[in-house]
Amino acid sequence: MLQAIRKNIERYVALTNEEFDLFAGLLQHRHLEKRASLLVAGQICDFEGYVVKGCLRVYHTDESGADHVLYFAPEDWWVADIGSLIFQTPAVLSMDALEPTDVLTIDRTSKERLYAAVPKFERLFRIMSQRALVGMQSRVMAMMRETADVRYNDFRQRYPELEHRVPQHQIAAYLGISPEFLSRIRHKQARSAREPMVGVTRPAVNGGLARSRPAAS
Repeated sequence: MLQAIRKNIERYVALTNEEFDLFAGLLQHRHLEKRASLLVAGQICDFEGYVVKGCLRVYHTDESGADHVLYFAPEDWWVADIGSLIFQTPAVLSMDALEPTDVLTIDRTSKERLYAAVPKFERLFRIMSQRALVGMQSRVMAMMRETADVRYNDFRQRYPELEHRVPQHQIAAYLGISPEFLSRIRHKQARSAREPMVGVTRPAVNGGLARSRPAAS
């Protein structure tokens, strides 16, 4: 469990064993059963979490009761309601488990202590925040200008292992479309994949070799 989060961190900063042990001592382990909540909108988000195993959905529920999935957080992803964490205001996002999930969290006070003791952690979380901001900006732009087909392909590229782990209605909520429309996209893409390529002729085989035609005069 700790090896996974250390590997994640050391993509951005190198740590001594002593520095990592200090960090590890501030982490809290949370196990969530399927559908259990890590954060409910209206609460104060006082933590950042790292998903060791399982998958979370991070979403907003609108006034009509519809859920809009901001992102999924499978293994090796970090989660937080950044606005709530920084300003200590009620969260606008909720987080719950789509399957049994283990999360390592660090609370806001512990993180500040960590910054004072090991300044490179401040650089780490700054880099992570910047990357999250870029990711969210790209997602918003895709929702504004890309077709649902393109957004679905982007989902499959971003989350290559989630298509068969996440229910279709949750994927639809991430894409901003209905489950029925998502089903039509899937059927259309599956049909296109089965259709033979236009303009491609299978070579005639003679003893394992394609028979060549004489050049036209």
